[in-house]
Amino acid sequence: MTRQGKMMAAFLAVLLLLLFAAIYSTSHKTKPKHDALLTQEEAALRYPYSTLDDREKALYTALYRGMTAHEEEIPLPDTFRDAEYERIYLLVTMQEPALFYVSNMYELKDVMDTAHIQYSMTKENAERCTAQLELAADNILKRISPTQTDAQKLLIIHDAIAQSCTYAEIGHYDDAIGPLTEGCALCEGYAKAFLYVARRGGMQAMCVTGKSWRGELHVWNVAQMNGKYYNIDVTWDDDDSYMGNIAHCCFGVPDRMFTDHKTDLTAYQPPACTDTAENYYRQRGLVLSEEGQLAGKLQEWSAYSTGGIMEFQCSTDAVYRAVKKSLRDDTAMKAIIQIGAGGRSSRINFDDSRQVVSVVYL
Repeated sequence: MTRQGKMMAAFLAVLLLLLFAAIYSTSHKTKPKHDALLTQEEAALRYPYSTLDDREKALYTALYRGMTAHEEEIPLPDTFRDAEYERIYLLVTMQEPALFYVSNMYELKDVMDTAHIQYSMTKENAERCTAQLELAADNILKRISPTQTDAQKLLIIHDAIAQSCTYAEIGHYDDAIGPLTEGCALCEGYAKAFLYVARRGGMQAMCVTGKSWRGELHVWNVAQMNGKYYNIDVTWDDDDSYMGNIAHCCFGVPDRMFTDHKTDLTAYQPPACTDTAENYYRQRGLVLSEEGQLAGKLQEWSAYSTGGIMEFQCSTDAVYRAVKKSLRDDTAMKAIIQIGAGGRSSRINFDDSRQVVSVVYL
């Protein structure tokens, strides 16, 4: 072989080696190792994560692990287009409320193989706030008994957050810190706080993003109870219309009665909520099946209720419409309510989507 031929052969051999290395590197990245994914225990509490393919799970895990360690540069398990990366990035920051210290600002490039993460506080301050967050969550979880059902446990969490938080854009209003340590938050903060405490207690829950019936951006929760999934919206149960009382219109609600919440499916598809067994009113026998039972039930439930609110659900839309008309127009029914309120005046709230009536004592 001539000297020129030998050089050409050597050149081709190098090219083949480089090509093989590139192919191997690509295949290695697109098939993440088992330890590059969340553990089975972690994954079991994260339904949104379960909807991802292995490549997306590896990205989720890399971001989650890196952010938890407060890393500013996180090598990614593959190269991702900007839209792919952004979807998983936003999913992580929404479904991991413990990462409250990650900034709302993030970097995007056409092709990404490294994530540059911005943080809203130093690692030392994040650790201090995390300790406060854990303490607040554990104080709620102390009220829970191991013998209670998931529905009973989640109700305690729901009520505790609603009791301690006021709807307001102050401080960490879109983080779990807002409701749990500062006492103020918007809907995203309520939902993340609920998720944080539920997950810390070993219960499966998730944040769901979307819009309210008014077209406003909104965040709520879906949680698992007795193997089934239910909608929960702590924010709406802590509405000003209840005059400081906690309502339960949005605890344990199926999708068919949650149509005033429009889910954004960009990040993931939440599980269907079709069951009613763990609904707040069904669990407590606070369901009116006939309009003719209204007077008797008002007397019974007003005595049964505690605090400044009495609430019940109607079994059908027809019963609900009849009850709504009766409570607005029938002076006898108004008198029963006033007696039940101990002579105090009251305010009646009607939740058309869930066929719930709430009587708030003033």
